[in-house]
Amino acid sequence: MSKNIREDISTIIYRVLWILTALQMGMGVLWIFFNFSFVPGFSGTAEMLEISETLVTDEYVGILYPLLVKAAQLLDSFLPIPYQCFLYGLQLGIGYFALRTVFGELHCKYGALICLWVLTIPTVLQLFLAVLPQALAVSILILCIYSCCKEKWIDSGIYWLVSGLLIPEYFVFGGIAYVLAWGNQAVRGRLGKQRMAQQRHEQQKSLVKGLICFLAVCVLTVSVGSLVQEPYSRGRMERTPLSVALQRVVWPHYYTNSYFWVLGVHETFDSDDLWNLSQNPERPMYDFGPVLEQNYDSEYVDYIYRQMIGVTFEVNTKDVVFDMANDLIEYAIPPVALLCNLEGIGVSYSGWNYMWMKSQAPILTRYYVQYSCILFGIFLIAAAGCRIGRGREKKQSAGNRMFPFLMLTVAAAQILWYTMSASGMQDYCNVPFVSMAYGIFIMSVFFREKEK
Repeated sequence: MSKNIREDISTIIYRVLWILTALQMGMGVLWIFFNFSFVPGFSGTAEMLEISETLVTDEYVGILYPLLVKAAQLLDSFLPIPYQCFLYGLQLGIGYFALRTVFGELHCKYGALICLWVLTIPTVLQLFLAVLPQALAVSILILCIYSCCKEKWIDSGIYWLVSGLLIPEYFVFGGIAYVLAWGNQAVRGRLGKQRMAQQRHEQQKSLVKGLICFLAVCVLTVSVGSLVQEPYSRGRMERTPLSVALQRVVWPHYYTNSYFWVLGVHETFDSDDLWNLSQNPERPMYDFGPVLEQNYDSEYVDYIYRQMIGVTFEVNTKDVVFDMANDLIEYAIPPVALLCNLEGIGVSYSGWNYMWMKSQAPILTRYYVQYSCILFGIFLIAAAGCRIGRGREKKQSAGNRMFPFLMLTVAAAQILWYTMSASGMQDYCNVPFVSMAYGIFIMSVFFREKEK
């Protein structure tokens, strides 16, 4: 095929891509217009507002976002602008900045437009216009990963700390990126034996700085947590590995397996209580765990949890494994899973989320979600095919080689974390990082310039 023909085909493909993406971006901007002053009624939003009044939280919620809500409400009292508009503007601004920084480093063309396309993915945009910490936390996490790749340890440490204070589990995700990037630099330093003495000295200084920042972030996170976190202050069970495993494995089998439960469970709950616990996946967190933990010592509670987890996994192995696999798949492809959920396939919170999403513009939301999610699936398949066909890229900088690996690793960690956190509570709002990571991958494949 001649060079001119290839260029003509490439031009046609780019024009088609721009037409398809322009439709999504247009509908997304219009959706922002209808929803910019609207506060969706998520349960997490009500919790953020309550915590902003008391500034007391538990292990499940970070303290930083309630502080931002408090600050926005103070601005609201001085300026004739609703507090949520301040939050939405901040979230969209930081999200755009994070994406623009990444696409600039990846040498992608049309940076502003491809950032807008990623931001208007429905499973992403809904969170940027909600009083919830996920959108802000994922933007900060992306900046943390980018700084880790550039070996800017102080910047990455600050971003890591902020993301962990927004959502506690993001401390784990940021920590994974930080440790892997630091380890990669240490390995490269050992392999680079031919470097000059000055370069080796700079490498060692950078590694020491990275280690100090790592320790500082860990100490600060633990210190802040001990100051503001009060177990049971939000009425939830204490967050431990066993309590998380209990939520993942046992629901909805509290009633059907009641014959096997130890005496401590039957002394505390009757058959009606166990039946009610099986009807809502959130009830055990509030109505089962806290009651046991306050009535018995921790060793006996741990024994009860282990016994219930073991029995359920033995008796209901097929159901437990199927539920885990279903959640894993849906968390792995959030926009595509959203379409399936809206067609009645799978069990998730997508219906509730969609109800809030369409409340201000139902017709627009319907076509926007359907079109954008289908386009996302098509682009993802096409980008994967192009990437495989292109083969290994040459002459990439160390940071650019590390960035896709860290994004993939953190996305996998987020998918596994929320898959193993609870049964019956699959929610695409938990994994905006996965949707944005896919968006970054898609746009970097189609609009990547050659590195000079």
